[in-house]
Amino acid sequence: MGLLVRDSGNCLQTLSEEDVLACQLSSMLSILDADGLSNQEIEICLLASRVDSATKKPSVETLFHAVLLSLPGIKCIGHARRVAANQFLCSPMAEKAGQIFVGNTALGGPTHLTDKNVSRIANRTDEHYRQRALHL
Repeated sequence: MGLLVRDSGNCLQTLSEEDVLACQLSSMLSILDADGLSNQEIEICLLASRVDSATKKPSVETLFHAVLLSLPGIKCIGHARRVAANQFLCSPMAEKAGQIFVGNTALGGPTHLTDKNVSRIANRTDEHYRQRALHL
């Protein structure tokens, strides 16, 4: 299974087709199983996960997306920053998003990560790497 992500350092506001690259989900998940990887080793693994080695480096968030996509029933991951969320909610897509939310609620509501999964992700080497890379 493949994973489409944006390249590292690219602005979501100006994202174009050239800024999206495919990664191998299995490669991402194998990174997550390795303990004690250095930042450099994680970067090497990120580069190795690309389907096309000529594309740019995947975003560090690719690892987080891989974890979420490995969960049962998850087919797509999307998230936004607060400014982007506000821009979205002020756009013509806001009504469609509302319809999706209502439909989701009618089917039992959104599925959230369990405390166990949140703890597992928060304590992973790759999550620590992501936080350092994003200066969190």
